[in-house]
Amino acid sequence: MSSTSEELQGWISDTELSSRFPYYTRANADEVGPDPFSPLGWSLGWAKGCIPGVAGGFVSFGVLEADEFAVDPPEVFGNWGGYFYNQLSLPRVMGCRMPGASPEAIDQAYFGDHPGVPPYTPHPDDENEAQTAKLEATMGWAMSTDGFPRQEETAAMARRVVAERPDFATMADTELVAYGRRMASLVEEAWVPYCETCLAVSLGPGAVQAICDAVGRGDDAVKLLAAIGNVESAEASFLMWDLSRRVAASSALGAAFDAGVEGLLDRLAGDDDPDVVDFLSGFATLLEEHGHRFVSQSDSEVLLHLYAAHGPGFLEQLNGIFALALYDGRHSGRPDGIESGDVLLARDGLGVKPLYFAQAGGGVLFGSELKAILASPEVPRDLDLVAIDQYL
Repeated sequence: MSSTSEELQGWISDTELSSRFPYYTRANADEVGPDPFSPLGWSLGWAKGCIPGVAGGFVSFGVLEADEFAVDPPEVFGNWGGYFYNQLSLPRVMGCRMPGASPEAIDQAYFGDHPGVPPYTPHPDDENEAQTAKLEATMGWAMSTDGFPRQEETAAMARRVVAERPDFATMADTELVAYGRRMASLVEEAWVPYCETCLAVSLGPGAVQAICDAVGRGDDAVKLLAAIGNVESAEASFLMWDLSRRVAASSALGAAFDAGVEGLLDRLAGDDDPDVVDFLSGFATLLEEHGHRFVSQSDSEVLLHLYAAHGPGFLEQLNGIFALALYDGRHSGRPDGIESGDVLLARDGLGVKPLYFAQAGGGVLFGSELKAILASPEVPRDLDLVAIDQYL
């Protein structure tokens, strides 16, 4: 800004408004990404990756042609003030062009009865016979195919990228930037078939629900769909169930588990029993495909991953003695009630591991030994007789 009198007219990552697809909504938007997005996260990960990928998916699915988008990057999502918005106009166009659908039906499928969704206003270009023909062909494929090779290839690519991920802590800034840009192009590549999948998955369930409704058995639709199985996001639970059956069927594994989980993996590592070897191989597969990847050899990093997954509630999952200080300096993605810069102090319920703290000098001092606290001149050396009485 050239002077302090000028006012900021918009945020640096604000989306350009579209004249062709002008309506956006926050309905269901709180389920996508952080609030708010960082400028880098939006301009690199989304504007260069997710957004062009989703646009490509809409085109490939047959909803519209690429030249129908009015802005760059294409207006499939919006971001104002760092906050994410879902496109409303574009799905309604799909409702106009898809055989058997309507803008109102699309609204119901995407947003339900959300009160913040404005009524549909027709545009002269919404109807398009050529795109309707393409959508009809895509719908026929989606309702008859027994696989989606492109999605399978993309999933394999994603797993390969994760497995080959470098140690970011050892990379220079220029290397990190170059890596981020390479990943953005792969995100675009991955999100094309991902978008096609998202658009197609409602077709089968919609048809099943319509048939069940027609024969007066609407409640049975969910039962039919649940019986199909092979849901990729459920694979972790299936792998854990399989491992539990191996333990139940093996006397060697059963005895090892009965001895307690503390030090279990170390004990199993020295056992050449075929059941144990098979279990450790399956457990390694579970961690590789669905676990957390560490960047150090310290067991303390387990706490960071637990905190990232469960927030302060991770303390309830700890079994043992501990004392910890955890600093959360993230600008987004923090648990509810945690502000950027907050420090969490905790110790085991029995207080076996010492943790001392004192409020002094407008802040909080803490340490694992009392002498660390007393090293500060802000802490008085006076005895607290009430505290001594409570302790005794």
